[in-house]
Amino acid sequence: MAEKVSVIIVTYNGIKWIDKCVGFLRNSTIPVTPIIVDNCSTDGTTSLIELTYPEVILIKSDVNLGFGKGNNIGLQKALTLGCDYFFLLNQDAWIESNTVEELILAHQNNLNYGILSPVHLNGLGDKLDFAFSHHISATNTPNLLSDLYFSRPKQIYESKFINAAAWLISRSCLEAVGLFDPIFPHYGEDDDYAFRTLSLGYKIGVVPKVKIYHDRNETNNSNLNLNVQRSYIRSLLKIKNSGGLFWGRFIYALKTDIDTFFTFLMYRRFKEARVKVVVIFRLVKNLKQIHKSYLLTNKSIK
Repeated sequence: MAEKVSVIIVTYNGIKWIDKCVGFLRNSTIPVTPIIVDNCSTDGTTSLIELTYPEVILIKSDVNLGFGKGNNIGLQKALTLGCDYFFLLNQDAWIESNTVEELILAHQNNLNYGILSPVHLNGLGDKLDFAFSHHISATNTPNLLSDLYFSRPKQIYESKFINAAAWLISRSCLEAVGLFDPIFPHYGEDDDYAFRTLSLGYKIGVVPKVKIYHDRNETNNSNLNLNVQRSYIRSLLKIKNSGGLFWGRFIYALKTDIDTFFTFLMYRRFKEARVKVVVIFRLVKNLKQIHKSYLLTNKSIK
């Protein structure tokens, strides 16, 4: 296989996963070029990489850029290297030896797919990753679960969305869709990218033959800042990825958040109401930036 493959990893204080995330790449059945963009780690992540993994192209950021912007730097570097495939891998995830090769083989038999994902297991490998299990439901990824149960798996299953913990992106897809939208601070970047991918006629798929392990906390987080961010992301996605002109989308999303705020007040759910207040003010404050993002996305899918 002559294709040039990059593996792009964005790290932030991920030292406990580096030996699996990066180390297991050495066992890949095809050569890969690891590119790591570090978001200003303070736990020794970059020192471990430099000492133990000299094959890694390490790019150090002076600030925490987040997932999307960090991956954009890695993708741009991989493009300059002339890579044909771009495998995005979370810092808390790791592959098996045949994961990348089988994804590429599946793509070469199905060139209409722009993004392919393996199956995501948890860190112990004893059950499906919590989020991934939702993405392979019968409505989101038809027939996958049924076919696996009856032992009749196909090479690829088309899906509406799979989270970007382990995405293989083809060069043609990347060149058409572009980079992650930097308007998303953290969370939602992959939702937006998936929408743009599908809008351009590419498919998203799951390859059940191969898997990765994703060692993350699956408990619900009630942190106020995180809830604000997730609610804000949902509003951004409504504005960017629903039908109609920008101002209609923006006003609809803003009105929905205002109505929800008053509903929370009515039922004395003051924490949720506080979240909505912050989201409403953030949408208004970032109006120019949101409009610019909408114009760029709308242009890319015409």
